[in-house]
Amino acid sequence: MTKDLQQSATETGARPGSHPTLVNAGSAPEFNEMVQRRFGVLPSFFCSARSAPGLIEELWGFAKSAYLDNPMPAVFKERLLVHLSRFCEIRYCIVRHVGFLTSRPAGDGNAIPQSVDDVIALLERPIPDATMLAAAFERLSCSMLTAIPVPDSQSEFDLFDALTVVFLEPAHSEPAREAIKSALGEGIFEGLTAFLAFVRTIHFWSETHPELEYETDVLDMMEARPDLATLLLDPADAEQVKGGRKLREVLDDLHRTQAALRESEKRFRALALAGSSSVFRLSADWNETLQLSDFDQHKNTESVSGEWLSNHVDVADHEAARIAIKEAIESKTTFELEHRVQRSDGSLGWGRSRVVPILKQTGEIAEWFGTTSDITQRKEVEAALVINDERLQMALSASGQVGLWDWMVDTDLLHGDANFARLYGLDVERTANGLTMEQYQEFVVHDDLFALRSKIQDVFERGADFFIDYRLAIPGQPLKWVECKGRMLHGADGKPVRFSGTAIDITERKAAVQQKHLLMQELSHRVNNTFAVVQAIAFQSLRGLDREVVSAFQSRLIALSRAHDVLLRTDWKPTTLQELFHSVLRLETEGKQFKVDGPEVKVGPQAALSLSLLLHELMTNATKYGALSVDDGHVNVIWELAGDTFRLHWREVGGPPAVAPDRKGFGSVLVERGVVGARDVQLTYGPGGFTAEFCAPRERLAQ
Repeated sequence: MTKDLQQSATETGARPGSHPTLVNAGSAPEFNEMVQRRFGVLPSFFCSARSAPGLIEELWGFAKSAYLDNPMPAVFKERLLVHLSRFCEIRYCIVRHVGFLTSRPAGDGNAIPQSVDDVIALLERPIPDATMLAAAFERLSCSMLTAIPVPDSQSEFDLFDALTVVFLEPAHSEPAREAIKSALGEGIFEGLTAFLAFVRTIHFWSETHPELEYETDVLDMMEARPDLATLLLDPADAEQVKGGRKLREVLDDLHRTQAALRESEKRFRALALAGSSSVFRLSADWNETLQLSDFDQHKNTESVSGEWLSNHVDVADHEAARIAIKEAIESKTTFELEHRVQRSDGSLGWGRSRVVPILKQTGEIAEWFGTTSDITQRKEVEAALVINDERLQMALSASGQVGLWDWMVDTDLLHGDANFARLYGLDVERTANGLTMEQYQEFVVHDDLFALRSKIQDVFERGADFFIDYRLAIPGQPLKWVECKGRMLHGADGKPVRFSGTAIDITERKAAVQQKHLLMQELSHRVNNTFAVVQAIAFQSLRGLDREVVSAFQSRLIALSRAHDVLLRTDWKPTTLQELFHSVLRLETEGKQFKVDGPEVKVGPQAALSLSLLLHELMTNATKYGALSVDDGHVNVIWELAGDTFRLHWREVGGPPAVAPDRKGFGSVLVERGVVGARDVQLTYGPGGFTAEFCAPRERLAQ
């Protein structure tokens, strides 16, 4: 075995031999003793350059400052040196420093050496590709390390990969350098740079001094572990990166990948900002945050900040957030929370955070990716709705007469509030949970059911508005009247969602209307009696006077009485011209000689009385002197609305020629005053008969 190792060592540029006894021609025995005392062995490296006295001592000084006395942990330095020596074609350095790593790392007798298995695991790590390098750089940029990482940790591997790029391709190593500085700071980076310079120096020295012999201790180690020897003496890694070609290809690939990622991240930031969201990444333990984008809801932070909780969540919600974070980490599931946040201007807002875990192939959490959306406006609206709902419920409870209901289309169940349930004599809880149509109509009077269900059918089939009143016969209670109003509500897709409305107790209103109707009937009876008394008194008082005068007075009194009848039938509310004209004109010839036409127009009480007296006067004159004095005559009464003007046309047809009166009495004065005293009147007397046109502002008709 020893012979094979010696042969292999010769082929890889190193000479086998016993423990070195060579003494540099220019070195004092004290120097050799000092080196051996530090390493526990005298390396062949420090026994070279015999022809240049004093030179090797200078190299020793460089080794002490950059390697041995460099304040970084001894095991880290030795592991890094072994890792980088994989890329040196001459195998002396990697063999020698594996010997140091398993005995006295970096010449430190207090350091705990690594096992051969640890070394093999280190040597078998693959050379990183573009994806691995990108991930390593990203983790370093986010890690904010407080110290050199411990052996065999992810942070150590990431650092080794980044330092490999700096070591082999310094001109193309900017992303690696920035990642290292971000993780460890400028000072430690400069110390690492000096260390890399020393490694490059010893590699160059071994390549220019291929006669360096392996020491006895490492030969024994390789003989004891052939698997280790195979790895140490195999220059495959060095050949892969020879001339930097392989690594440059990886770096070019990485550059393209990172450019694409930067472009993608730029788009994502723009999308996040457009959506008023804060986008961030978190370390696996949530202790470190990388802010990708922000909205004004949060405090201003650097790209890499501390604990997410302190920067994104108001202190009032810390406890709830900690519980949710703990559950998310333990279950490796999505974190979701609505919480208060402190804005950069000091005001308090609301955010909705959703953070998802990114898992490694091993199933462990690598990092978290999350967004926080600004929901302040939604929360303010919700708070306002709660207040409005509370006020509405207070108002409804105070009235006790208005119930609210929602008839859900998908379940075909009606849900009512407590007022609705009490109004209909139903159980409050059952009504809130939902009732069928038959259940909620349990106490509706049977005679009213058909009309009620027809109205409901119109809502569901034609989308008609719902308005109806009906009776409730609740056992143990007086008969009750309710008035219901509602309509079908539709979703964003246009489909019906729910039929909602109100139910109002109108029992007292119905009773008041009935009482008012009785009073109006009584008033009508008494007014008619009064007119009869006035007529009798007038007849007695006017006895002996011109009979025509008495008849005219009585006719006018009757016209006034009929106008009152019309108004009483409508409770002294506005009536229509059709109803008024038919009531007055049927006094003579039962209206058979009249043709009445015009749009529906509402007139108030004062206008109704004025029109009644005017029509009566025109009708009386037509009966005495005009078209109504002959059997074939008739009168056309037509009205129209022209903008804001009301026009009434009276035209007599088929009667004798009309002659203007030679004197004016009360009747003529009444006609000339026109409608509601507007005095806009045109009278025409001609062979074809009498015509009149009356105009008045439309607004006066409402009087």
